[in-house]
Amino acid sequence: MKPVKVNLESFFHGASIWIHSMASVTEGEDFFEFLDSNVWLELLKWGLGQSRHSLPTLWLAVLEKFVDTETEEHTQFMKMAEDMRLELQLLLGQDGVLVFPSHPTPAPYHTQPMFKPFNSVYTALFNVLGNPVTQIPLGLGSGGVPLGVQVVGGKNMDRLTIAVSVEAERLFGGWVPPSPSI
Repeated sequence: MKPVKVNLESFFHGASIWIHSMASVTEGEDFFEFLDSNVWLELLKWGLGQSRHSLPTLWLAVLEKFVDTETEEHTQFMKMAEDMRLELQLLLGQDGVLVFPSHPTPAPYHTQPMFKPFNSVYTALFNVLGNPVTQIPLGLGSGGVPLGVQVVGGKNMDRLTIAVSVEAERLFGGWVPPSPSI
């Protein structure tokens, strides 16, 4: 089948959809208490490589305090998420895939994502929408950092995203170490 370029206008609101979807996950729970520490201190410790928590976990704890799930705005973004799920399912069906960038830039260095947290929306959005995604390594970019794309499938179509990634990896040479092994 021939590739088709699509315009998914709702992706413009991807960060807001992700934020509100994640805030809904913690409804009824106190994520700050789960961390058993001060989230601001943990963010600082994360930047220094000393936190016991991942960056997404810390951002989720911060979101809990700043997103009001009782507002009309929240309801609208949750409706957008549901509409986006349906749009993707209708687009992809049982045999379609969406080839989408994994990140808006080449692979970031360690801790760099902390300073551009919304760059992760390229992958995080599909996570909250429930679509299977498989990352395809495509070699190294001009800066010597890994390049790749993600293949997104319709609901429960993991086998399709994996099959496409296996074939693409074969065609493009797959994962390439960014530096020689020591």
